[in-house]
Amino acid sequence: MAGKQIKWKKKEVEHIKRVVLTVFSVLCVAVAAFLVPGGLMDILFGNEIVAQVEATPYVAFSNGELFEDSEEILFTAEQLLEEQLEGAQYRSQLHFNALSEKEQIVYRAFEYAMEKGYTNVLLDGQLVEDREAAEKVLRYLSWDSPLLEQNLSFGGGTFTMYHSVPVVWIFSRSAQLKGVYLSVKNFTADLWEKKQSALQEARTVVAALPEGLSQMEKAEHLFRHVADTITYADYPDSEMDVVYSYLYDGLVEGKTHCDGYTNSLALLLRLAGIENAEKNFLSEEKGVEGHTWNCMEIDGVWYNLDAVSESAIPERGSVMGAGFRFAFSDELLEYTASNREVFPPCTENYCVPVDATLPSSDASGLADAVVRGYSRHGWRWALVIIAEYDKTATERQMQKVANRLQETVYWRSTSLHDGRTALLVHDNILE
Repeated sequence: MAGKQIKWKKKEVEHIKRVVLTVFSVLCVAVAAFLVPGGLMDILFGNEIVAQVEATPYVAFSNGELFEDSEEILFTAEQLLEEQLEGAQYRSQLHFNALSEKEQIVYRAFEYAMEKGYTNVLLDGQLVEDREAAEKVLRYLSWDSPLLEQNLSFGGGTFTMYHSVPVVWIFSRSAQLKGVYLSVKNFTADLWEKKQSALQEARTVVAALPEGLSQMEKAEHLFRHVADTITYADYPDSEMDVVYSYLYDGLVEGKTHCDGYTNSLALLLRLAGIENAEKNFLSEEKGVEGHTWNCMEIDGVWYNLDAVSESAIPERGSVMGAGFRFAFSDELLEYTASNREVFPPCTENYCVPVDATLPSSDASGLADAVVRGYSRHGWRWALVIIAEYDKTATERQMQKVANRLQETVYWRSTSLHDGRTALLVHDNILE
């Protein structure tokens, strides 16, 4: 009886082993079907979820060497648009409104990176086609915002990365994100801190404006403040890779170049409640040559302003107001703006209207036009545009003017964007 009982138990154990092995095998096959990419898990859940994620536009941000010593953080476009940014209140909407809906998301991505100190901005290919398109949006932000330099320093290219997507319970899959990235040296925490210092200085300046001023009077005060307190300075060519805070250099240090003048005036105007954005000229015909200046809107009229021309600003109290570089028309521009298609036309000269337009410096009516202009403007100044300017012929004509007025006259000529010349004749009222 004992021997038979032992033999029966052995059969039972073998049967149990076979059952357990079968169950284990089935479980392994089932688990494998769920875990292996392309398996049942993907058929039931994964493929659809990953497809939904990959169809959603993403942006990513990081610092450091991209994909080497950097850790990217991801936002959906919807999450990004929910972020509240301090700097947005100090910029124009002009260039932003000229962008498509997808480009506006890219714009906000750069704005977020600037404020949060992320130098790497990765943009889903669903939002932007190529690097050139991304660069366009970055420049649009620099022209809208006084907090971003126009002299941008950046590199970029294309990328492909993968991020984990939860599917069910502990199971996850990888979703692909590919597109364009820009690494922008202007987006650092230390530069943002300097901009906060400049912002505080700008608030102090605007708070000190006299009460009861019109918007145009506020603009003139701020224009003169920038011209009076900032000295033009070139930055060393040997340090072109260094990123400077032109806004800080202008408002706090009082020494910068045209970008600093423009950003400083743009921020002051914005704090005074005056809509404005920045115009830009860039040419590579003779190396890289460029210039930036402001454009503001008051009472529905747009005007150019160029505070860099501080030597053309008249003495205070002059009948010329702040001069022919303040609130002037496109006709008097020295440069053709690269971003002119975004701006409404500037058709008026607030302080210094043009008295006459003549074909050449030899034109018989030049002296008469200047004298008539003098009579209109308190016998202090006249502004004439000449199509074909000749210095020697102009000197002869100005001698005629001096003889007729019986006083010394001074003049300055400014080459305009269309090849003509603006001739400002005055009685030494320019500072």
